Amino acid sequence: MKTRQKRKAQEGVSQTDGPITISVPDDIDLAMLSNLLPDTSVTSPSPDAIISLYRILLAQQSELEETQHDLESARAEVEKKDVELDQALQDGETGIKEMEAQIETAREELKKVKTERDKLGALQLSMSTSMYSINHLIAVSKSKLQNDISELQNSQSQTFSETETLKHRVENVEREKRDLIGVISRLKEEGTQRAGRF
Repeated sequence: MKTRQKRKAQEGVSQTDGPITISVPDDIDLAMLSNLLPDTSVTSPSPDAIISLYRILLAQQSELEETQHDLESARAEVEKKDVELDQALQDGETGIKEMEAQIETAREELKKVKTERDKLGALQLSMSTSMYSINHLIAVSKSKLQNDISELQNSQSQTFSETETLKHRVENVEREKRDLIGVISRLKEEGTQRAGRF
C-alpha cells in the first residue's frame, strides 16, 4: 500500500518537474514576488521555486505567530505594569494622607507643648513674684519685731502685761513666719514637680 502511494507521489512529482505557466493578475506586485524569489520566473515558476515559496510562506507564518505571541506577552506585561502603577499610585496617595495626618498631629502636640510652656513660664513668674513678696514681708516683720524687742529692752519700766502682750506678738510673728516658710516650700515643690513633667 505504502509502495503504491510512494510511486504515485513520485509520478506526481515527475509530472510537475517542468515549469508551469501562471497568469498573474494585475493586483499582484510582480516586483515584490521577484524579490522574494530571485532568479525565478514569476509567471512560469519551477517546482523548486514553488517549494521555496512554500518555505517562505511557512517561515513568515511562523515569524508572524511568534510576533503575535510576543505582542500578546508585551500587552500582558503592559497591563501588569498598569495595575502595578495604579497600585503604587494608590499606595502613594495613602502614604501621603497618613503623613499629612501625622504632621497635623505633630502640629497639635507642638501647640499643646507651647501652651503648657507658656503656662509654666507664667507660673514661674508668679512664683518668683510671690517669693519676693513673702521675703519682703518676712524682712518687714523681722525688722518690726527687732524694733519691738529694742523698745521692750529700752522700756524696762513697762508693766508685765505689756511684756506678755509683746511676747504673744512675737509668737504670732514667728508662727506667721513658719507658715510663710511652709507655703514657700510647698510652692517650690509644686513648681519642681510641674517642671519635671515638661
